[in-house]
Amino acid sequence: MKKLFRYMKPYTFLAIISPFMMIGEVAADLILPYLMSFIVNYGITGMDINDSEKGSKIAAAIMKLFHGNDYGNMDIIITFGILMLAVTLVGGFFGVFCAYTAARAAQGFGNDLRRDAFKRVMSLSIEQTDKFTTGSLVTRMTNDISMITEFMEMLMRMFVRSPMFLIGGTIMLVTLDLQFGAILLCAIPVLAVIIILVLAKAMPLYGVVQKKLDKVNSV
Repeated sequence: MKKLFRYMKPYTFLAIISPFMMIGEVAADLILPYLMSFIVNYGITGMDINDSEKGSKIAAAIMKLFHGNDYGNMDIIITFGILMLAVTLVGGFFGVFCAYTAARAAQGFGNDLRRDAFKRVMSLSIEQTDKFTTGSLVTRMTNDISMITEFMEMLMRMFVRSPMFLIGGTIMLVTLDLQFGAILLCAIPVLAVIIILVLAKAMPLYGVVQKKLDKVNSV
């Protein structure tokens, strides 16, 4: 892995900034349900936004900022609807920029790795080529490097997005409703066990697929 990560050095800036952009996208996605709760609670159902128990200081402060102390339910719906649209646009910007930086870093990494691998293959003797087989070398140059490139891109995007969604979503859910948060916390161990079982079954099959792919390329 150290040898592989050495190829990421020219793209360190892109590899670092991409996860931060993903954090921004996840944060925007998590804020949207929170804003929607204000629309439902205070705009549609008509709950008092300044109530000491069921009200929200954050929502009240936002409404006071834009409308002062004179506003109705429709003003609440429109204000937080516009805020949701703005948050969506910001989240979309972060998402697109994250996809761009992650793709640039991963594809540059894959290009450099494939170039050096090709040089290495071309330097092999006939005996070494026969030992590896042409099909195996073709697979390593094409499919294997493509899989590594996709993994690096996922490392900068999904491996950040999923934990952030899990942690942030749990915090937001517990904040909104403690009982729903407790249900989610109880479901996490079950989900973890299922993922481990699926990976334990899938990983050996992946090795079998790669060997069969080598044979297909040899033919």
